[in-house]
Amino acid sequence: MITLLLWSWYLSCIWEIDVPASLGFTGLAAIVGVRYYFWRSTKDDQLSYFLYNIWLAIAFAMPGYWRLYKETAAQ
Repeated sequence: MITLLLWSWYLSCIWEIDVPASLGFTGLAAIVGVRYYFWRSTKDDQLSYFLYNIWLAIAFAMPGYWRLYKETAAQ
């Protein structure tokens, strides 16, 4: 859980995303971490894995978001 939170914060800082997006991204990491830590059934793990994949997709999309945001801000 702590690792996901720190990694989310670190990526948010590197890619300089705005505060609401950063809070949403970090909040999703917290939800995923709590789910993996407290809920252990197979059904719960399936949903946790699905949410983790959403978090991971957002993490991979962040450089594109940053580039688009920087290009539109420069105009």
